[in-house]
Amino acid sequence: HRALRPLRVVEKTASQIAAGNLDKRVPEWPLHTEVGQLAAALNVMLGQLQNSVVDAQEKEQQMRRFVGDASHELRTPLTSVRGYTELYRKGMANDPDMVLGKIDEESARMQLLVEDLLALTRAEGARLEKKPMDVLEWVLSAKSTVDAAFPDRSVEVITDTPEIAQVNGDPDRLHQVLVNLITNAYKHAGPDAEVTVTIRKNLDRVVIDVADNGCGMEAKDAEHIFERFYRADSSRNRATGGSGLGLAITKSLIEAHDGTVKVVTAPGEGSTFTISLPAL
Repeated sequence: HRALRPLRVVEKTASQIAAGNLDKRVPEWPLHTEVGQLAAALNVMLGQLQNSVVDAQEKEQQMRRFVGDASHELRTPLTSVRGYTELYRKGMANDPDMVLGKIDEESARMQLLVEDLLALTRAEGARLEKKPMDVLEWVLSAKSTVDAAFPDRSVEVITDTPEIAQVNGDPDRLHQVLVNLITNAYKHAGPDAEVTVTIRKNLDRVVIDVADNGCGMEAKDAEHIFERFYRADSSRNRATGGSGLGLAITKSLIEAHDGTVKVVTAPGEGSTFTISLPAL
Protein backbone atom coordinates (compact mmCIF):
# COMPACT_ATOMS: atom_id res chain seq x y z
CA HIS A 1 0.00 0.00 0.00
CA ARG A 2 2.83 2.39 0.91
CA ALA A 3 4.74 1.56 -2.32
CA LEU A 4 1.72 2.29 -4.56
CA ARG A 5 0.78 5.55 -2.82
CA PRO A 6 2.85 7.76 -5.24
CA LEU A 7 1.11 6.12 -8.21
CA ARG A 8 -2.28 6.96 -6.72
CA VAL A 9 -1.09 10.60 -6.43
CA VAL A 10 -0.09 10.48 -10.11
CA GLU A 11 -3.49 9.05 -11.01
CA LYS A 12 -5.31 11.76 -9.02
CA THR A 13 -3.20 14.50 -10.65
CA ALA A 14 -3.89 13.08 -14.12
CA SER A 15 -7.62 13.12 -13.41
CA GLN A 16 -7.46 16.77 -12.33
CA ILE A 17 -5.57 17.67 -15.51
CA ALA A 18 -8.09 15.77 -17.63
CA ALA A 19 -10.83 17.81 -15.94
CA GLY A 20 -9.21 21.00 -17.26
CA ASN A 21 -6.81 22.05 -14.49
CA LEU A 22 -3.70 22.38 -16.68
CA ASP A 23 -1.66 24.01 -13.90
CA LYS A 24 -1.54 20.83 -11.80
CA ARG A 25 1.76 18.96 -11.56
CA VAL A 26 2.90 15.67 -10.08
CA PRO A 27 4.83 16.10 -6.79
CA GLU A 28 8.60 15.87 -7.11
CA TRP A 29 10.19 12.75 -5.65
CA PRO A 30 13.90 11.77 -5.58
CA LEU A 31 15.18 11.25 -9.12
CA HIS A 32 17.12 8.12 -8.16
CA THR A 33 13.81 6.30 -7.75
CA GLU A 34 11.61 4.98 -10.56
CA VAL A 35 8.65 6.99 -9.30
CA GLY A 36 10.78 10.15 -9.14
CA GLN A 37 11.91 9.68 -12.75
CA LEU A 38 8.32 9.04 -13.84
CA ALA A 39 7.11 12.17 -12.04
CA ALA A 40 9.84 14.32 -13.61
CA ALA A 41 9.06 13.02 -17.10
CA LEU A 42 5.34 13.59 -16.59
CA ASN A 43 5.88 17.15 -15.40
CA VAL A 44 8.01 17.97 -18.46
CA MET A 45 5.35 16.47 -20.73
CA LEU A 46 2.58 18.37 -18.91
CA GLY A 47 4.48 21.65 -19.27
CA GLN A 48 4.87 21.13 -23.01
CA LEU A 49 1.21 20.14 -23.30
CA GLN A 50 0.10 23.26 -21.43
CA ASN A 51 2.25 25.48 -23.66
CA SER A 52 0.76 23.85 -26.76
CA VAL A 53 -2.79 24.37 -25.50
CA VAL A 54 -2.13 27.99 -24.54
CA ASP A 55 -0.47 28.63 -27.91
CA ALA A 56 -3.45 27.10 -29.74
CA GLN A 57 -5.87 29.24 -27.72
CA GLU A 58 -3.86 32.39 -28.46
CA LYS A 59 -3.79 31.59 -32.19
CA GLU A 60 -7.55 31.02 -32.17
CA GLN A 61 -8.08 34.37 -30.43
CA GLN A 62 -5.78 36.07 -32.93
CA MET A 63 -7.70 34.52 -35.82
CA ARG A 64 -11.02 35.65 -34.34
CA ARG A 65 -9.68 39.20 -33.94
CA PHE A 66 -8.26 39.14 -37.45
CA VAL A 67 -11.55 38.00 -39.00
CA GLY A 68 -13.44 40.56 -36.93
CA ASP A 69 -11.09 43.38 -37.93
CA ALA A 70 -11.21 42.40 -41.60
CA SER A 71 -15.01 42.27 -41.50
CA HIS A 72 -15.13 45.70 -39.85
CA GLU A 73 -12.81 47.20 -42.45
CA LEU A 74 -14.86 45.78 -45.33
CA ARG A 75 -18.15 46.85 -43.75
CA THR A 76 -17.30 50.56 -43.97
CA PRO A 77 -16.92 50.81 -47.77
CA LEU A 78 -19.72 48.30 -48.30
CA THR A 79 -22.07 50.47 -46.26
CA SER A 80 -21.09 53.49 -48.35
CA VAL A 81 -21.71 51.62 -51.62
CA ARG A 82 -25.14 50.47 -50.46
CA GLY A 83 -25.96 53.93 -49.15
CA TYR A 84 -25.17 55.71 -52.40
CA THR A 85 -26.98 53.01 -54.39
CA GLU A 86 -30.08 53.40 -52.25
CA LEU A 87 -30.00 57.20 -52.58
CA TYR A 88 -29.84 56.94 -56.35
CA ARG A 89 -32.60 54.31 -56.48
CA LYS A 90 -34.93 56.52 -54.44
CA GLY A 91 -34.21 59.54 -56.60
CA MET A 92 -32.55 61.42 -53.76
CA ALA A 93 -29.26 61.88 -55.64
CA ASN A 94 -29.51 64.16 -58.66
CA ASP A 95 -25.91 63.76 -59.80
CA PRO A 96 -25.33 60.26 -61.24
CA ASP A 97 -21.66 60.96 -61.94
CA MET A 98 -21.06 61.84 -58.28
CA VAL A 99 -22.82 58.67 -57.12
CA LEU A 100 -20.88 56.47 -59.55
CA GLY A 101 -17.66 58.21 -58.57
CA LYS A 102 -18.25 57.50 -54.87
CA ILE A 103 -19.16 53.87 -55.56
CA ASP A 104 -16.01 53.47 -57.67
CA GLU A 105 -13.90 55.06 -54.90
CA GLU A 106 -15.27 52.75 -52.21
CA SER A 107 -14.91 49.72 -54.50
CA ALA A 108 -11.26 50.61 -55.02
CA ARG A 109 -10.76 50.71 -51.24
CA MET A 110 -12.35 47.28 -50.88
CA GLN A 111 -10.12 45.93 -53.63
CA LEU A 112 -7.04 47.36 -51.92
CA LEU A 113 -8.02 45.76 -48.62
CA VAL A 114 -8.66 42.37 -50.21
CA GLU A 115 -5.31 42.52 -52.04
CA ASP A 116 -3.51 43.43 -48.81
CA LEU A 117 -5.26 40.61 -46.95
CA LEU A 118 -4.07 38.18 -49.61
CA ALA A 119 -0.57 39.68 -49.44
CA LEU A 120 -0.50 39.25 -45.66
CA THR A 121 -1.64 35.62 -45.98
CA ARG A 122 1.07 34.96 -48.54
CA ALA A 123 3.66 36.73 -46.37
CA GLU A 124 2.87 34.59 -43.32
CA GLY A 125 2.79 31.28 -45.17
CA ALA A 126 4.94 31.95 -48.19
CA ARG A 127 7.71 29.72 -49.46
CA LEU A 128 10.54 32.11 -50.13
CA GLU A 129 12.80 31.75 -53.15
CA LYS A 130 16.00 33.01 -51.60
CA LYS A 131 19.24 33.78 -53.38
CA PRO A 132 22.28 36.03 -52.73
CA MET A 133 21.29 39.67 -53.19
CA ASP A 134 23.36 42.83 -53.52
CA VAL A 135 21.74 45.17 -51.00
CA LEU A 136 22.61 48.34 -52.94
CA GLU A 137 20.99 46.95 -56.10
CA TRP A 138 17.93 46.02 -54.03
CA VAL A 139 17.64 49.53 -52.58
CA LEU A 140 18.16 51.24 -55.97
CA SER A 141 15.50 48.99 -57.54
CA ALA A 142 13.00 49.98 -54.85
CA LYS A 143 13.96 53.64 -55.30
CA SER A 144 13.28 53.36 -59.04
CA THR A 145 9.81 51.91 -58.39
CA VAL A 146 8.90 54.62 -55.90
CA ASP A 147 10.30 57.40 -58.11
CA ALA A 148 7.97 56.29 -60.90
CA ALA A 149 4.96 56.34 -58.56
CA PHE A 150 5.90 59.66 -56.91
CA PRO A 151 7.66 61.72 -59.61
CA ASP A 152 7.49 64.89 -57.51
CA ARG A 153 9.32 63.30 -54.55
CA SER A 154 12.84 61.92 -54.22
CA VAL A 155 14.67 59.55 -51.88
CA GLU A 156 18.37 59.77 -51.08
CA VAL A 157 20.43 56.57 -50.88
CA ILE A 158 23.54 56.49 -48.67
CA THR A 159 26.01 53.59 -48.56
CA ASP A 160 27.81 53.59 -45.21
CA THR A 161 29.85 50.40 -45.69
CA PRO A 162 33.25 50.03 -47.39
CA GLU A 163 32.43 46.61 -48.84
CA ILE A 164 29.58 45.16 -50.86
CA ALA A 165 26.73 44.20 -48.58
CA GLN A 166 24.87 41.00 -49.43
CA VAL A 167 21.96 39.09 -47.92
CA ASN A 168 20.21 35.84 -48.73
CA GLY A 169 16.68 36.81 -49.63
CA ASP A 170 13.71 36.62 -51.94
CA PRO A 171 14.15 39.62 -54.30
CA ASP A 172 10.43 40.14 -54.95
CA ARG A 173 9.47 40.00 -51.28
CA LEU A 174 12.25 42.27 -50.08
CA HIS A 175 11.52 44.70 -52.92
CA GLN A 176 7.93 44.86 -51.63
CA VAL A 177 9.19 45.54 -48.09
CA LEU A 178 11.34 48.52 -49.06
CA VAL A 179 8.72 50.00 -51.38
CA ASN A 180 6.19 49.71 -48.53
CA LEU A 181 8.43 51.59 -46.10
CA ILE A 182 9.36 54.41 -48.50
CA THR A 183 5.76 54.81 -49.67
CA ASN A 184 4.59 54.85 -46.05
CA ALA A 185 7.02 57.68 -45.31
CA TYR A 186 5.81 59.68 -48.31
CA LYS A 187 2.16 59.30 -47.36
CA HIS A 188 2.30 59.90 -43.62
CA ALA A 189 5.42 61.95 -42.82
CA GLY A 190 4.08 65.03 -44.59
CA PRO A 191 4.22 66.44 -48.14
CA ASP A 192 7.57 68.17 -47.57
CA ALA A 193 9.26 65.33 -45.72
CA GLU A 194 12.57 64.06 -47.11
CA VAL A 195 13.34 60.34 -47.09
CA THR A 196 16.80 58.80 -46.80
CA VAL A 197 17.74 55.13 -47.10
CA THR A 198 21.07 54.23 -45.48
CA ILE A 199 22.89 50.90 -45.91
CA ARG A 200 25.31 49.88 -43.18
CA LYS A 201 26.75 46.81 -41.50
CA ASN A 202 26.69 45.88 -37.82
CA LEU A 203 28.86 42.85 -37.11
CA ASP A 204 27.21 39.95 -38.98
CA ARG A 205 24.09 41.92 -39.90
CA VAL A 206 23.18 44.17 -42.78
CA VAL A 207 21.13 47.15 -41.60
CA ILE A 208 18.91 49.36 -43.76
CA ASP A 209 17.52 52.56 -42.26
CA VAL A 210 14.54 54.23 -43.92
CA ALA A 211 14.42 57.66 -42.28
CA ASP A 212 12.25 60.72 -42.80
CA ASN A 213 12.30 64.17 -41.24
CA GLY A 214 8.52 64.46 -41.11
CA CYS A 215 5.93 64.76 -38.37
CA GLY A 216 6.85 61.57 -36.48
CA MET A 217 4.60 59.56 -34.16
CA GLU A 218 3.62 59.38 -30.52
CA ALA A 219 5.19 56.58 -28.47
CA LYS A 220 1.79 54.91 -27.97
CA ASP A 221 1.37 54.68 -31.76
CA ALA A 222 4.89 53.41 -32.37
CA GLU A 223 4.27 50.50 -29.99
CA HIS A 224 1.41 49.20 -32.16
CA ILE A 225 2.40 50.38 -35.63
CA PHE A 226 3.22 46.85 -36.89
CA GLU A 227 -0.10 45.39 -35.75
CA ARG A 228 -2.78 44.47 -38.28
CA PHE A 229 -5.26 47.25 -39.08
CA TYR A 230 -3.67 49.64 -36.59
CA ARG A 231 -3.95 53.28 -37.60
CA ALA A 232 -2.45 56.21 -35.71
CA ASP A 233 -5.17 58.38 -37.27
CA SER A 234 -7.90 56.19 -38.73
CA SER A 235 -9.75 58.87 -40.65
CA ARG A 236 -6.60 60.32 -42.23
CA ASN A 237 -5.12 56.96 -43.17
CA ARG A 238 -8.36 55.62 -44.59
CA ALA A 239 -8.71 58.77 -46.66
CA THR A 240 -5.29 58.15 -48.20
CA GLY A 241 -6.32 54.63 -49.12
CA GLY A 242 -4.36 52.77 -46.46
CA SER A 243 -5.62 49.39 -45.31
CA GLY A 244 -3.63 49.31 -42.07
CA LEU A 245 -1.87 46.14 -43.25
CA GLY A 246 1.24 47.46 -45.00
CA LEU A 247 3.54 47.43 -41.98
CA ALA A 248 2.13 44.09 -40.76
CA ILE A 249 3.04 42.62 -44.16
CA THR A 250 6.49 44.20 -43.92
CA LYS A 251 7.10 42.70 -40.47
CA SER A 252 5.97 39.21 -41.56
CA LEU A 253 8.23 39.25 -44.63
CA ILE A 254 11.28 40.45 -42.71
CA GLU A 255 10.78 37.85 -39.97
CA ALA A 256 10.47 35.17 -42.67
CA HIS A 257 14.02 36.21 -43.68
CA ASP A 258 15.26 35.76 -40.06
CA GLY A 259 15.39 39.53 -39.71
CA THR A 260 13.88 42.24 -37.56
CA VAL A 261 12.23 45.58 -38.23
CA LYS A 262 11.68 48.33 -35.67
CA VAL A 263 10.91 52.03 -35.57
CA VAL A 264 12.39 54.96 -33.65
CA THR A 265 10.24 58.08 -33.73
CA ALA A 266 9.03 61.11 -31.83
CA PRO A 267 6.53 63.89 -32.61
CA GLY A 268 8.15 66.52 -34.82
CA GLU A 269 11.39 64.53 -35.16
CA GLY A 270 10.51 62.16 -37.99
CA SER A 271 10.66 58.38 -38.03
CA THR A 272 13.38 55.82 -38.75
CA PHE A 273 12.40 52.27 -39.68
CA THR A 274 15.38 49.92 -39.30
CA ILE A 275 15.63 46.54 -41.04
CA SER A 276 18.28 44.09 -39.84
CA LEU A 277 19.08 40.96 -41.88
CA PRO A 278 21.80 38.29 -41.63
CA ALA A 279 24.75 39.20 -43.84
CA LEU A 280 26.37 36.80 -46.29
